[in-house]
Amino acid sequence: MGLYLTPRRPVRGRGLPRRAWWVAVLIALLVAGVALWRTYPLVLAGMARYLVVDDGPAPSDAIIVLGGDWKGRIQKGIELYREGYAPLLVVTGGLLVAPDRTQADYLAEVAERSGVPAQAIVKEPRSDSTYQDAALTLELAREHGWRRVLVVTSDWHSRRAATIFRKLYGPAGIEVRSVPSPEWRFETSRWWEYPDGGETIVIEWVRLVWYALRF
Repeated sequence: MGLYLTPRRPVRGRGLPRRAWWVAVLIALLVAGVALWRTYPLVLAGMARYLVVDDGPAPSDAIIVLGGDWKGRIQKGIELYREGYAPLLVVTGGLLVAPDRTQADYLAEVAERSGVPAQAIVKEPRSDSTYQDAALTLELAREHGWRRVLVVTSDWHSRRAATIFRKLYGPAGIEVRSVPSPEWRFETSRWWEYPDGGETIVIEWVRLVWYALRF
């Protein structure tokens, strides 16, 4: 006669009760929330720092000031010209700021009123994007035989601008150095505390990703 054993119910491990698990999950979420609250300024500030590329100035053939700003960028360009880093100041911008008057025209007037000789100012009044800034000024660079240029734009815009300029200028053997100007509308390291800062930095990240995917 065979020996039959009655099946025994599996013994469950002695884990935490369901209520204790929920308490543990809530505590973990609370800790994560506190950590995020305390560190989010570092994360957001890091987002802005990544956008900034500052190579520092060096003797060059031209200083290229990108349109899109009527104050900070042109002042930085004038400062570099006065310090003798290049004999030419190039201003870009095809956006109309008045009938028959482009942004490049306006920036050239600001530079001239600030003491930059008219013969040292070159206007590129056709561009309406960062890519066109690079493409159209490259024509000038080839025409004049430039070997190094300083590109001046807002600090938060400098990574995208430097990337595009280097992509186009590099094959021509022209060195591009990014020398950004501080943003005058808001403090870049605390951009999320300003209405203009939030809009500007977020949109710039979107454009940076879009340019990376496209070009």
